[in-house]
Amino acid sequence: MNGSRAEGRILLVDDDNTMLCTLTTLLQENGYDVETASSGMQTVNLISDQAFDLVLLDLNIANAAGAQTVPQLREKYSPAELP
Repeated sequence: MNGSRAEGRILLVDDDNTMLCTLTTLLQENGYDVETASSGMQTVNLISDQAFDLVLLDLNIANAAGAQTVPQLREKYSPAELP
C-alpha cells in the first residue's frame, strides 16, 4: 500500500487464480486493501463478516455461482452502498 491508509476495501471474486493474483497485485500497488474469493459461497461468507467498498465479481465462475451471488450481495448492500 502507498502510505498509511488504504484507498478502499475491495472484494475480488474469480475462479481463475491467475486473474485473482494479477488483479490483486495491481489493486494493492494502487493503494487498495484487497480480499479475494474463488467461489460464490466464499463471497457470501466474507460479506457476512466484513464490509467492502466494492465487489468485483466474475459472473462466469463455476456453476453459474457468480450470477447467483448477486442477489445475496444485494440483501446486505444496496447499489448505492456497494457498486
